[in-house]
Amino acid sequence: MKIPMALWPRLMPLLDEALAQPREQREAWLRDLTLDDETRAALKQLLADREELDGGAFMAELPKLAPLASAPSPSPFPSPDGPHEPDEADARSNRVSQSGLFAGDMLGPYRLIKPLGQGGMSVVWLAERDDGQIRRQVALKMPHAGPGQALLAERLRRERDILASLEHRHIARLYDVGTAPTGLPFMVLEYIEGLPLPAYCDEHRLNLYERLKLFLQVLSAVQYAHTKLVLHRDLKPSNILVNREGEVKLLDFGIAKLIRDSETGLVAPSTELTQHNGHVLTPDYAAPEQIAGQPLTTASDVYALGVILFELLTGQRPYRLPRGTRGALEEAILVADARRPSQVWLDADVQTHHPTAVTVSDLAEHFRASPRRLSQLLRGDLDVIVATALQKQATRRYPTAEAFAQDIQHHLAKEPIAAQPDSRWYRTRKYIQRHAWALSAVGAVVAALSVGLGLALWQAKEARQEAAKANAIKDFLVGLFENGDVEQPDALRKRQQTVEQLLINSANALGTQLKDQPEVRVELQGVVGGLLHSLAITDEAIKLRKQRLAQLEAMRASVAERAQALRELADSQDARGDTQGARATLDRGLALCRAAQMQPATVCYGLQVARGQMEALARNIEVAEREIAPALKVLERQRMPSTQYAEALVGMGDILSLKGQADTSYALYKEAMRVRTMLWGANSIRLAKERFQLAMSLGMVRRLSQADEELHAALTVMTNALGREHLSTATVELQLGRLHALLGTEQDAHALIEHAGSVILKHRGEADARTVVDALWAQGESALFEGRMSDASASLNAAMTLHRSADRGIPRDGLLEITMAWYLIDMGQYQAARQLLLHTRDALFGATRDASSMVHAVEEAIASSYLAEQRFDDAKLWLMRASRLDTSVSNPSPLPQVDYKASWAALYLEQGKLSDAEPFVRAYMDAITGQARGDTFVLDIYASNDLAARMALAQGHPRDAKKYFERAIEALAKLGPGNPYLAVTRSRYAEVLHLLGDQSASLHQLSLAQIALKRCGTTAAHFWRVYQRVEKRVAS
Repeated sequence: MKIPMALWPRLMPLLDEALAQPREQREAWLRDLTLDDETRAALKQLLADREELDGGAFMAELPKLAPLASAPSPSPFPSPDGPHEPDEADARSNRVSQSGLFAGDMLGPYRLIKPLGQGGMSVVWLAERDDGQIRRQVALKMPHAGPGQALLAERLRRERDILASLEHRHIARLYDVGTAPTGLPFMVLEYIEGLPLPAYCDEHRLNLYERLKLFLQVLSAVQYAHTKLVLHRDLKPSNILVNREGEVKLLDFGIAKLIRDSETGLVAPSTELTQHNGHVLTPDYAAPEQIAGQPLTTASDVYALGVILFELLTGQRPYRLPRGTRGALEEAILVADARRPSQVWLDADVQTHHPTAVTVSDLAEHFRASPRRLSQLLRGDLDVIVATALQKQATRRYPTAEAFAQDIQHHLAKEPIAAQPDSRWYRTRKYIQRHAWALSAVGAVVAALSVGLGLALWQAKEARQEAAKANAIKDFLVGLFENGDVEQPDALRKRQQTVEQLLINSANALGTQLKDQPEVRVELQGVVGGLLHSLAITDEAIKLRKQRLAQLEAMRASVAERAQALRELADSQDARGDTQGARATLDRGLALCRAAQMQPATVCYGLQVARGQMEALARNIEVAEREIAPALKVLERQRMPSTQYAEALVGMGDILSLKGQADTSYALYKEAMRVRTMLWGANSIRLAKERFQLAMSLGMVRRLSQADEELHAALTVMTNALGREHLSTATVELQLGRLHALLGTEQDAHALIEHAGSVILKHRGEADARTVVDALWAQGESALFEGRMSDASASLNAAMTLHRSADRGIPRDGLLEITMAWYLIDMGQYQAARQLLLHTRDALFGATRDASSMVHAVEEAIASSYLAEQRFDDAKLWLMRASRLDTSVSNPSPLPQVDYKASWAALYLEQGKLSDAEPFVRAYMDAITGQARGDTFVLDIYASNDLAARMALAQGHPRDAKKYFERAIEALAKLGPGNPYLAVTRSRYAEVLHLLGDQSASLHQLSLAQIALKRCGTTAAHFWRVYQRVEKRVAS
């Protein structure tokens, strides 16, 4: 019977459940199931296949093959070997291959070299691609052939699908998939030449610190898999290899499962403590819920990680067993307390189970320390961290691998960890539960009271303080919400208050309440201040953060607390646009830190990075580098991920970008993203926001394809987490649309900008003013590109009005003003454009006290306004200023390496100075064609070809001109047919066609130009002048 593919999703969980039943009970279990006839028949067939395979009849029919050689130690997929059942392990390692493959066989382009290992479901071969293309060794995994092979193939496909969704530096990569001549699927994986994690640590005699750093790589890989909704379910040292470079690689997702695979939603059903074709999930690393056959969560993988960490820190397993059987181990996992790692090193009679170390002293040699020293190092934080991961109740473990990693990072940094040891009462209660059979009811109560109260008396003072603190916080929060009680006089108004108003009320209340409980007050001020800041309620955030800072100073709080409070206040001041206030606040924090010898380093050097970033924004590159570079070195030496380290990487990346070192800067940006992914998880909204900021930085240095990649990644996370109609999602979508417009994908860009803009404007009451300005600006800019001048006018004027109100008339960077000026120039309002630009230049110069690159960009726009009016001397004067040339020198001959090559070329072409124009045209064309594919603005493609065409036409080369004009038209047409610059280029192209004798095509291009100019409604002389000149020539 051939089983239809549609039945497999239904059959697989049923088969797992059937195999979990004792063999003699399976028939009765199947009889009791309510199934349709087809499903029942298919399930019976699979069970019969399994019985045949287990009985050995199938194996007896196969030709005898030589036993597989034992896999070498650098094996990417060693067969599982449970140390508590050596007989089973030996049987597995000596099993004859069921795949029918031989060394030298070809599977697609892959030649099999030797078997590396096999389990119950599949065999893994070392193979090499041998088709004359890429030549590299790989691990080729294929299910066993024979009865039940359809199920094995389906499981391999599931593993393939899971691996295809995982791309992480610490997870073995999936290279290729294929189908063997027998019809069985195979997959080709990265071949890892390395050792299992504990063996690597022992062979290299790594100390505890080095072992923990390696383990953080494991946690990073598992956390990444969890963010992709994948549970590994078989984490153990043999599935974690370390290569020669000291890089961890996580292997074998053969029984992994998507967290949402089942109807249970966020948990996956546990089915793998059973055998399938001989595959046994080693119980040493199985969580209690796996032993009990209960649903699994990410905490199940956390438990396995806890066992692995225990083994890394002690060379031993967590449980001491009275007998070395599987049953004893499973019983221990369910009910016994795991040993403390620190205690293991003090057990003189410990059984090491180590291949080379017989005694504890021998074992300690692998750690480069004595047993007593190791016990001292483990006592405290590491005991608690391991105990938390090994909790019997899944809800009491670390909820994620990320939380597990954060506590290890805190320990390495000598910072407080989040996990807490079990309370005395909790341990007493668990003791009574385990030994209820030995205690009478009265005895149990007496034991609980005497043990629990006796052990807790010494910490009564601390407990009372924490309870009082918790009650004060509770009373404050309840009081806020009780203001909405229906019995209050203004209950209706208060019930309708927004989240913003509730937070403002909270901030006001904290100004007067809880003065007799300063610790509670500063804690609440920190929480509410952070919420106000994140919601862009900056005035209230600044007010509350100043109050909190004053309270901390009155309490004589630690340097760390005060420095962090100053940093948070500076962040709010900067968000408000108070650059000078933010600088002063950061300087105050740095003075505090320097008086304390820059300790704690993470907080203090984080302040120094923030100060440097402000200088970088002001284009004071040397000052910025003096602040950020040494801070980065210190934070890097700490060898731990932190937000401050990530900020330092980004800050240094910004500096190198400004210095033109794009490749190095991008490497720093990606490293910062890797650190933040470790801290927050790949799918966190916080990381998505950082991706958004990275995209903005990449866009500023013309790394447009990389910016596009980061924006897409951020938008995907935002959309999945918040929905497309959310304000934060729309903010990312808006910038993606703007980038696409600049790249010339206008149809897609227009849809993105219009949708994002509509969402932002719909939520304008919630959005901060700058976000609304950006939405109006983007819509106006899009309309300007398309030649929809009336729409551009409405959106840009609205953006300017709100911008002047929100930013007190201070330009952020001058870009909005430049866009508005180009609209005015395109409409022929040259004097109005210059007035706006001159005001912007003065404001920018006053804000930075330096002629920054944005000041020069404004000066170049002023020059363009004069050039449009053919006021060549004025245009040249402003271009010299923009290009940082000495304007006191008469008739200078600027070199091609000066800025604004396109503008210099256009000026000289308009004047007919071809010999002066030519080096600029060539330099500009070389600069644009030298950019990486996907990193070029469509306007640059247009302008470089338009200038080259005009140069060729002026030099009497109409055929060359035709080629360049066609490229220019193709580029600019992507922005829309109504663009007035496209109309001008069509006019000049018509002139070339006329010279080449194609009168019909010439008249057609002139007609298109006229339609575009009339449709956009511009009367600008610099557009119509070209059209009318060509029209007159063609008509003659």
